[in-house]
Amino acid sequence: CADWASYIGPASPAYMNTYCRMQLAHSKVSMSFSALLFGPFYFFYRKAWKPAFGFLAAELLLAVPTLLQLMQITGSTMAPALSDSTMVLLARICSALSFLLMVVRGMYGKWLYRKSAAEKIKRIRAEFPERSPAQSRSGGAGRREHCRRVRLLFAADGRRQCGHPAAGPQCGCPHQSGLRLMH
Repeated sequence: CADWASYIGPASPAYMNTYCRMQLAHSKVSMSFSALLFGPFYFFYRKAWKPAFGFLAAELLLAVPTLLQLMQITGSTMAPALSDSTMVLLARICSALSFLLMVVRGMYGKWLYRKSAAEKIKRIRAEFPERSPAQSRSGGAGRREHCRRVRLLFAADGRRQCGHPAAGPQCGCPHQSGLRLMH
């Protein structure tokens, strides 16, 4: 539970409550208005890469008829030679499918995020068996591990050691130099 709370971040109480209800009801459906309204960007924000790129690809594919219609309207030489009624029909079908995709994304968004988070937590546990994911913020390595890796990277560079308080006196991270690395 601490691993999940650490991975999810400040919104973990709401997500954990939802996940418990989903598990008790044996359901994958839980409404996520953020996933419904913001689409793939919700999944990018939550670092759920597979659903993010999947929904982005689907949205782009469903936008192709509208793009082709705009090419016809502007008189582009690359526009396909389809009748206006065919283009309108394709655009309407893809618009309806896009709406359906939006509803599905809203209904299954939290389940997809949960599935992605479970995979990442499992991978972190396998990669760092001596550390728990609760020690790692949002699936990344903890500050000490991060500083150890940076120290190894810059050891041959001759950079001076900083006194980063959270990492201890042997930290080699470039925190003091103004470079901020993402965790």
